[in-house]
Amino acid sequence: MNQQPVLILGAGLTGLTTALELSKAGRAPVLLEKEDRPGGLARTFAHDGFKFDIGGHRFFTHDQGLEKYFLDLFGNRLAPVCRRSSIFKDGVLLRYPVSFLDAPRVFRLLGARAVFKVLRERFLAAGPGIAATTFEDWAQDRFGPEIYALFLGPYIAKFWGCAPAGISAAWASQRIAGVTPRAIFKSLFWQGGRPLKSFTRKFFYPENGIGELAERLQERLAGAAEIHCHAEVVGIRHAGRMIAEASTREKRYQAGAFVSTLPLTEFIDRLSPPAPAEVLAARRHLTFRDWIGVHLIMDRETFSRDQWIYFPDAAISFSRLQQGANWSRRLIQPGRGALLLEFLAGPGDRLSGLDDQALIALAVDDFCAKVRLLRPHNILGAKVTRIKNAYPVYKTGFAEHLRTVMGFLGGFKNLYLAGRGGRFKYLNMDHALEMGIKTAGNIQGQDYNLDLINAGEGFLG
Repeated sequence: MNQQPVLILGAGLTGLTTALELSKAGRAPVLLEKEDRPGGLARTFAHDGFKFDIGGHRFFTHDQGLEKYFLDLFGNRLAPVCRRSSIFKDGVLLRYPVSFLDAPRVFRLLGARAVFKVLRERFLAAGPGIAATTFEDWAQDRFGPEIYALFLGPYIAKFWGCAPAGISAAWASQRIAGVTPRAIFKSLFWQGGRPLKSFTRKFFYPENGIGELAERLQERLAGAAEIHCHAEVVGIRHAGRMIAEASTREKRYQAGAFVSTLPLTEFIDRLSPPAPAEVLAARRHLTFRDWIGVHLIMDRETFSRDQWIYFPDAAISFSRLQQGANWSRRLIQPGRGALLLEFLAGPGDRLSGLDDQALIALAVDDFCAKVRLLRPHNILGAKVTRIKNAYPVYKTGFAEHLRTVMGFLGGFKNLYLAGRGGRFKYLNMDHALEMGIKTAGNIQGQDYNLDLINAGEGFLG
């Protein structure tokens, strides 16, 4: 199979990296991408002279090999960016991660009695006390009901669109394993300690937006791979435990090996013949959250030093904002700034049913009337972007259903599932690159276990 054609479904970071590594081995992969350009979630688009990312993306890793791989794509010319982020809670802007300078605000939000209770009961706890099955149990055990009710519970409910009791503890185990109040304290204030991954004080970010990463990967692939945009995969035919072809509306593609970064649910839905009944039943329990971005142009470059701010309050419709100028000044125009308000939605909920103008009105109203950092006349322009199936939802019991689906698809000898959507796994940018590198290795005869990528790295937020 080593020299048979490889077809890659999806040209996000994992698909592009897989293609690049295969091209180094003399292969000429073909990539099918439904959007107008490669990059997946890591894209940047221009609007009225401003540049906007699809969400907030930064590159950081504890793996020196991955960091070198990333920097090599930019000719080692990227300088680290200093991190600044906050939480907006009950009208209070609290730095995140919290520092000693925020003590008065913490006391204001929690109250003195609750603060000392957290310090007494949680700071002295070095690790977990129970084997939790839900995120709610996991977070309350490690952080206590006070911190849980202040931030973790409300934010998780908004992010996932359901009560934290309905989210599996597996999400916490994967994303924030090892995170305790004591570990946070040591990470922030113990000079000799290694920081928790998301608390890193610096990260890398391309000057022209995160989409520049996909552009650099494309440049390396020039002449070595075919990338077809506006090529949505609408059918996948299989026979005899082999994937035989994938179809767009215009063409059928055959290959010896298939790499799918499509959302796992979409892949199952497009199979012909259909998957067995038990697999289809399991697939119905696997869901994704959609991402909606309201991109605003404002009459000032910034209103704070933060790159991003979290909004756990249920009364505020968006969950996070990004200020473009604090990521890179090349994203904005002099005297004017780029602001992104991020929403998450699910099928049939209120946000998914709003048209662009209604979403813009909701975003501006919430930001100006509830957050009160700007007034409506400060907003000069707006645009809405929507991304389907952006985040896999780790509902309680999802792991059993995922095993059923992956067990069935694992029986196809020439199929390689990769990426956040393809493996139904929450991945960061470094993980996306790593998965692409290792997927290419597996096609070439290696035996990498992709499930070990991002398996409990101590990430928080």
